[in-house]
Amino acid sequence: MTTPETAGRPYFDECRACGDGLLRFWICRATGAFALLCDECHAIWSHVGDLADDPTLKPDYTYPDFPGEKALTWEASSLTDIRDHDLEFRVGGYSV
Repeated sequence: MTTPETAGRPYFDECRACGDGLLRFWICRATGAFALLCDECHAIWSHVGDLADDPTLKPDYTYPDFPGEKALTWEASSLTDIRDHDLEFRVGGYSV
C-alpha cells in the first residue's frame, strides 16, 4: 500500500494545456474544495471530476487569477487530504 510518507507528491495527470507539467491537487482549507494546478504553466481546473470525465476541457483560470485568491488560502494537497476526501481514485501517479 502506498503511504503518504513513501508516495512522493500525488498528481492527477499531465497538463492538458502545456503538455510539460503535472496537474497537482490543491485544496482550500476554508471550503474543502479541490482544484488542479499545473506545476509548469499554472493553468487551473477548478473541478477535478469534470476534467476526469472530459479530458478536452480547457483550464478555468491561470494562477494567480483564481477567484477568491485574495480571500482564500490554497495549498498543495497531501495524499492524506486526497484520501480523506475520497479522491484517491483520481491520482494518476506520484513524483518527487
